[in-house]
Amino acid sequence: MLDCSLINSALAEFEGCELSEHGYRVSTHCLYPSFERVSVFVRRELGGFLVHDGSGAMNCSWQHGLDKGGLARTFKKSAIAFGCEYNRSGIHLFVQSEEWLFAGIVSVANASADAARAAVAKNGSFTERDLIKKTKNFFDNAAWKPDTKLGHQVSGHSGKLHTFDLALFHNESVALIDAVISHPK
Repeated sequence: MLDCSLINSALAEFEGCELSEHGYRVSTHCLYPSFERVSVFVRRELGGFLVHDGSGAMNCSWQHGLDKGGLARTFKKSAIAFGCEYNRSGIHLFVQSEEWLFAGIVSVANASADAARAAVAKNGSFTERDLIKKTKNFFDNAAWKPDTKLGHQVSGHSGKLHTFDLALFHNESVALIDAVISHPK
């Protein structure tokens, strides 16, 4: 029978707090793009508590082949969206009392997960655009000189317009190309 005790039992696996080198580590229900759970760290500081992600978003981004060079703006945007701050050490939030610890932990966890997701998505879109540009350039310089067009639209049988990344035209033939890249690891 389904009831709250069954659901609470299933969720208990995600609860827990343990002391670590970064502070008290809390494993949350939020997930990074790699499906790892987001951990948040809590340290007591003068006048309250510092809640931070232990550079988790940054580490997740590195695991996806991104360097921290162009990620600061993306991380800062995600941090601000959840009421947090970002600096080189990661996403963090200062809370002044115990009553705000839960909200602080949830905010930092969501900001960290969102920052990593945005960074991975941003990198994927740049990679796809770069691939299409390189492919177009290759065909533009081919000996057989096909005509090329970016963002070519074709009407389907139902009348719906389908947009393809690149179209190649040669004589009476048309080749339609959409970029597909593997997920960086």
